[in-house]
Amino acid sequence: MKFVRKLTDAGMERPMAEAIADGLSEADMSELATKADLATVKAELKADINAVRLEAAENKAEMLRFMMLQAVTIIGVTVTLIKLLP
Repeated sequence: MKFVRKLTDAGMERPMAEAIADGLSEADMSELATKADLATVKAELKADINAVRLEAAENKAEMLRFMMLQAVTIIGVTVTLIKLLP
């Protein structure tokens, strides 16, 4: 095996190198993500991030409108009170 040879060339004893190679060959790799899987998830995350950014911008605009309405209301009430009180 090429992998075993690489391990033994790097200084590992042959029985240990063979055990590692056997363990890796028997490992269940069906759940590992491929590059395509990662690209799909990356695209989904980018779309989600953009949606959150858009929602945050909309909330910011709505909050600014509300604050302006509050300011106008406070000024109106203040002017009315000044006129009504001696």
